[in-house]
Amino acid sequence: MGAAGRRGLTLRGGGVQLEIVANLFVMMFAGLAIVAVVMTGLSLRALRDDALERLRMGARHLERSLDGGARRLGDLAATVRASGPRLSGGEFRVLDEQGREPGFAVAGARADERLELLLELAREDGEAVELGRSLGGDLTLVRRLRSPSGETGFLVGRASGDEIWRRLAPVIGSAVWVL
Repeated sequence: MGAAGRRGLTLRGGGVQLEIVANLFVMMFAGLAIVAVVMTGLSLRALRDDALERLRMGARHLERSLDGGARRLGDLAATVRASGPRLSGGEFRVLDEQGREPGFAVAGARADERLELLLELAREDGEAVELGRSLGGDLTLVRRLRSPSGETGFLVGRASGDEIWRRLAPVIGSAVWVL
């Protein structure tokens, strides 16, 4: 095919050049979509790691009150209730060895099954973590405690999945805006 034949081909059907530009646009859009998904996934991981680290720091902060003033688990439970999530990095509560809150336990009240499993893991390893079941799931940290008076129990901290989602929403919004 000569130069005149190619020229007629590119001018009549919209052209090979237009098809090349359209394919490049589609590939660029697909590349941006992949970058947006990876960016969102890495941000979610970083937010979960950050929330877990804030729970661990809050737990260490609350455990230090056993050294300074609280002598029993009931005293620590009162300190935990007085410390809000902003100070301790999450919602915390103290449980005794049977899985009940000291001083406020209803007779026969027990922790739920998932928490029972975490308590058992914390008995063995000193700490147990549940990362939540889905994107909006709560993070749960359970640490084994021993008070100066000899009582043993657990410090249970939760970071709300809604809070993690609230912090992830701007990243998702940015990814959508880019696309």
